[in-house]
Amino acid sequence: MIKRIQGNEKKQAIEIAGKIINAIADCNYALVGQAVDHMGENDWTVEDLEEFVENYKSDNELEHFDKYDVICNFNVIYQNGSRYEQEQFFPFNNGQGFRYEYDLTTDGDLNDLTLMLNFTYKDDCIEVSFYDIHVL
Repeated sequence: MIKRIQGNEKKQAIEIAGKIINAIADCNYALVGQAVDHMGENDWTVEDLEEFVENYKSDNELEHFDKYDVICNFNVIYQNGSRYEQEQFFPFNNGQGFRYEYDLTTDGDLNDLTLMLNFTYKDDCIEVSFYDIHVL
């Protein structure tokens, strides 16, 4: 768990997510397990994550995933005027945290994988859970 800084929860989430995204980009899956408090409700293990990601790269002929700071080339403006967002936050209905989603890229292009993390408020801390990584 990390110490919760009121009003900066999104910034804190981005910092942790960046570490996780970079660990995946570097194929250092053990760091993902170290960056979270638990691997979530979907029974993921670090080994499952590594197998899934490496198989996905192989099946889709991808050499790598981008690090967090690589700019996404997908810049769509939808009919309603909203823009595509690579990174999204979804508050929990009970106000006790939020889900964070990040669309992974390869060479700046979307590759159809979305990382999902849960950030749950526990007293004056935030519990970080790896929730899922899945194909859009």
